[in-house]
Amino acid sequence: MGKNKYNIPAPKDISNPNERFDIRKHKSDNFSQIKKKTPVYSFQYVSLEKGDVCFNGDNISLKDFHRLFDTLKKYSIITYEDMDRDKKTYHWHEVKWRDISLKEKDFQKCLTPNITDDIQTPTVYQFDVFKEARIMGFIHNGIFYVVWLDRNHNAYKRN
Repeated sequence: MGKNKYNIPAPKDISNPNERFDIRKHKSDNFSQIKKKTPVYSFQYVSLEKGDVCFNGDNISLKDFHRLFDTLKKYSIITYEDMDRDKKTYHWHEVKWRDISLKEKDFQKCLTPNITDDIQTPTVYQFDVFKEARIMGFIHNGIFYVVWLDRNHNAYKRN
């Protein structure tokens, strides 16, 4: 058998990687507890429902995916606090449902198929990934769970 010609580094150490987020029993991380961590991204809850903010919607191209992953790679070496501190560059902030045209219940549906009124949505954040595109997701155990891609930054109501 020949020598493996591929140099593949070991994955990052992730605390509690087997603890799957459960909307019924988990809460998203308190920002003050994770602000010094660098993001690790999970696509476990990524929306693939062919909607306007889904990753397989008609408004996203292969070139967009290349830019998306290039940006996520760059952002994975900075802390959440760095993103929060430099809002002009990263457009990092908590999503306030009253300020956007997307519905909180639709976000919840991405996390669990059976929604009840007593489910508390994790704290949702958004940040810039390229041009006007924004990622929306939540943080649990320091991991940023990517859920939506607002490709043209249309979620925020404009006057």
